[in-house]
Amino acid sequence: MRQTHNWNRRLWRKWRLFERSKLLDMSDRAPDSEDLYLRTELYQDLLKQVHRLSYKFRSVIVLRYYQDCTFEEISKLLDIPEGTAKSRHRLALQKLRKLMGSTAEEILFPKETIAHVHSE
Repeated sequence: MRQTHNWNRRLWRKWRLFERSKLLDMSDRAPDSEDLYLRTELYQDLLKQVHRLSYKFRSVIVLRYYQDCTFEEISKLLDIPEGTAKSRHRLALQKLRKLMGSTAEEILFPKETIAHVHSE
């Protein structure tokens, strides 16, 4: 039992060191100028599409992503139920996905950063 425990612990340590070194390698890499230009263009397009949304959808998106408000704070600010804020958020994201396409979402919001946003 001790040998198995030691073996597992050794593997766990190696795995943690490997993951940590991967993170350090990724953070040291500077983004390409093409990558930065593409992201800037896509952010500008996204902002244009957000302005095309109706007021009720636009207000939820702006409060959620530009002001970093929680759904509870959004519901208090807009004087709507929290469930309504969540459903407006979901519908606004659906409309933005249709307007922008899936490639823009993948570049602007990599999968590890939008784990809390569910795509359908």
